[in-house]
Amino acid sequence: LVKLERAERLIPDMATYKPLLPFYETAQKKRGSVALFTGCAGTLLDNVTLNDTIKVLNALGYDVHVPEAQRCCGTLHSHNQDKARADELKQANIDAFTAVKADAIIYTASGCGSKIKRFDEERLPAYEVCEFIIDHAWNDEIKLKPLSQSVALHQPCTMRFPLSLEDRPMRLLAQIPQIKIVTLSNAPSCCGAAGSYMLTNPDTSDQLAAKLLDSIKETHARYLATTNIGCALHISANAAEAGVVIDIVHPVSLIARQLTQ
Repeated sequence: LVKLERAERLIPDMATYKPLLPFYETAQKKRGSVALFTGCAGTLLDNVTLNDTIKVLNALGYDVHVPEAQRCCGTLHSHNQDKARADELKQANIDAFTAVKADAIIYTASGCGSKIKRFDEERLPAYEVCEFIIDHAWNDEIKLKPLSQSVALHQPCTMRFPLSLEDRPMRLLAQIPQIKIVTLSNAPSCCGAAGSYMLTNPDTSDQLAAKLLDSIKETHARYLATTNIGCALHISANAAEAGVVIDIVHPVSLIARQLTQ
């Protein structure tokens, strides 16, 4: 009736929803303290990734704060030329994250990354989760179960251009024994999600997703790993409609699944 079917198709299965607590203390030897950025929709739409991120960071020796006062990063507001609202959200997040006194901000949605990095870099250094784990936190004592499966790696535009972190997800996944990481040949440079573009320009958006799905099908992979929730939701919705069966996950979720402790 109110033409929300396009948005409703993006909503994932909520059966595994697990509410987030304000603080998670590591049971390992403490190496530091970080604060997790959940995103405006992440708590609901990417709940599995957020909980998996906490699990992995705790296993690596980091306490994890989840500031309850945090807000949307403001990226979509900036896209829509609403600078005043974007600035309000930025200040609200600076206040929320400085209050918990963590060493760094960790985010799981690469689409939020460039905005989060501009919060207050001197006081609030921010890292994409794959970047933080592989560059700063990985401990060779961590043991992972083998995964004898093919994993197709999707590279969101935000990981390649503003962040220049496209190698970090592959380096992180490579820590899993027996994994086979495959690249997507002939894939379009953008999956079509592009923030709110998948809602405002459905035809072009779905055409790009269809081309990407063709590349995914060629790999015969069991998993598709991607670092951006917007891309994951868009690809998942189009895959379901096209009858393409593949488990779409964040790289950190595969690490969490393979933890032996």
